[in-house]
Amino acid sequence: MYSAGDKNWGRQTRNTDKQKKLLRKTRAHPRAVAPVNTITAVHLTIQKCNTLDIKRSRFLNQIKPQLPALKTQIKIHKGNEPIQPVVNNIYAPTHKVAKFLSKWLTKNLQLSNTYVIHNATQLAHDLTHLRIGNTSRLITLDIKDLYVNIPIEETIHITKTLLTDKKTDSLIIKQTCSLLRTILMQNYFQFDNKFFQPNKGIAMGSPISDTEAEILLQYYKDSLVKNNLENTNIKFYNRYVDDILIIYDEQKTTADTILSYMNTTHNHLKFKHTDEENQTISFLDLLITRNQDHLNINIYQKPTTTDTTIHYYSSHPVEHKYAAFRFLLNRLHQSTSVTR
Repeated sequence: MYSAGDKNWGRQTRNTDKQKKLLRKTRAHPRAVAPVNTITAVHLTIQKCNTLDIKRSRFLNQIKPQLPALKTQIKIHKGNEPIQPVVNNIYAPTHKVAKFLSKWLTKNLQLSNTYVIHNATQLAHDLTHLRIGNTSRLITLDIKDLYVNIPIEETIHITKTLLTDKKTDSLIIKQTCSLLRTILMQNYFQFDNKFFQPNKGIAMGSPISDTEAEILLQYYKDSLVKNNLENTNIKFYNRYVDDILIIYDEQKTTADTILSYMNTTHNHLKFKHTDEENQTISFLDLLITRNQDHLNINIYQKPTTTDTTIHYYSSHPVEHKYAAFRFLLNRLHQSTSVTR
């Protein structure tokens, strides 16, 4: 049996032991029958939410819903080749309403995004204007298995708190949380002709998963880091989903101290860190190097990066053939423009 490699088009042998380990990690327990009753629950919850401006609620119901299936990809660019879970939720009963609610929450909560970066270009621009000292050091942090460790009820409570702070009508809050609970509780999937449901974690592949993860992280991590920034222990902190870049003063703190502090802020979210090597560290697709009082930025390519492009004489639209070159030229221009 085979599965596609993550960030690579090669075919990789499927490791059944790793897949079983993933199921144990998510504490997913098998279900005797398919959870078809959840489809009715979605329909009923949507009908009750008459305050969310769902004028066309019938379009939020899947006409032919399918239960999400779990697939895995091998991260061949990492040691021990761990697997990446992939769940297709496009035809899941909650997909359309999850997409709607995600947009609604984003619009109404208006998260601060104080320490959040949206792309590598923005980060490169910020870093090139940053002045550092001789005692500054670089580390990156990665949240272990973010989505499978997010507590559902706690996330709903935080969402309710934030909506209350925004002076949202109490009935709207009640119906929003009811709809959110229905969506998040449907984190089941099918694998190897069996149905599983984790004891914790939000649904992988759901349109609302990123939104709820961001709500949780900004509520806890970003606000807690602010204290360290004010104490100048940490000079720079930016996060991209579950990846974090930190620049700290080694005379005031250490990488182990930062890691220990981050790992005590929440029972379910744990971090692992990577130190700089030869004054250099990679983050996203950037290679960041300390150079006296400033940082140099270059393009970082993973070992699995390939230069293969569509052959010019292949039967593809010419736009597809040029796409890779446009991307590379644009990336080169953005990188050189911020490092001059």
